[in-house]
Amino acid sequence: MATKTATEPGPGAGTARAYVQLLITITIWGGYFVVAKKAVDEASPLALATGRYLVGGIVLALVATRLGPWPRPGRRELLILVVMGLTSVFGFNILAFMGLELAPASDAALVMPTVPSLFVIPLAAWLLGERLGRWQIAGLGLLLAGEFLVFRRALFSEGLGGERLAGIGMFVATAFLWAMYTICTRFLGGRIGPVHATLYSVAIGLALLAPLGAWPLGSAVAEGPSPGLWGALLYLGVLQTVLGLVWWFEGVQAIGASRAAVLNALVPVVALALAAMFLDEVPGPERSIGAVMVILGVGVAASRPAVGKPEMADAAAPTTILVD
Repeated sequence: MATKTATEPGPGAGTARAYVQLLITITIWGGYFVVAKKAVDEASPLALATGRYLVGGIVLALVATRLGPWPRPGRRELLILVVMGLTSVFGFNILAFMGLELAPASDAALVMPTVPSLFVIPLAAWLLGERLGRWQIAGLGLLLAGEFLVFRRALFSEGLGGERLAGIGMFVATAFLWAMYTICTRFLGGRIGPVHATLYSVAIGLALLAPLGAWPLGSAVAEGPSPGLWGALLYLGVLQTVLGLVWWFEGVQAIGASRAAVLNALVPVVALALAAMFLDEVPGPERSIGAVMVILGVGVAASRPAVGKPEMADAAAPTTILVD
């Protein structure tokens, strides 16, 4: 019988709540690709990224104020938060919005939620000391085969052009940045609560975005943005940023990164369904089969928790759920 390791989270009163929060988060993230695809028709990527985190930062600050004194991060925590801001806020959003100007939302929906596993597993083995087992190897193989089917035509057909390939490349880059963010949440652990950790990383990322995006955002507002653009900023800022990032942080700490990754594999299913409904981007049979293989690959790779170094136990300890 397998022995439970210190880094594997056990059942607790907050586990069911964490699953519910993660499922809601998956649904919100599935809608991101449709909302963002429509939003890039009305504003530049820099304006959208800046507006999203300006709205999200204000809401997070209000929530954090209600929770009491803000924790002061130490040098180690500050370094981790800087990396989180650079990856999940600054780089991720610029590349994602730029990619959506070049490639369909369905491409983003298949790459961004699933490819991070290709980076997370080796990074976790290197940085967290997690061993790469046969389930992870099998899952990676299935995932790679599925991704080949999904993008075979984009890679080898002359009719799709270089713009779409460039957009897909940007989506792969965002997947790497998200993998780095996920690793950082494991390192940060319970030292800073999810609301404050998300707020600090958003503030750092926004400080980098503002010099580049303040003018485009101000111009878009001065021209009289449409109700659709305001709705997109609220969706991306409040739901995608505040609920999404905070609840993802909590979920990883409460049920573990592996189990959270299994749920994250549902994002493409929701996104492809919404893209077909609202953007008329209906995937063909080959792409549909590839998408199923990608989702199964992520599920297989995450179906057995990896074993980490004993010293990572404290960093992986569940944190207190702070959102009412």
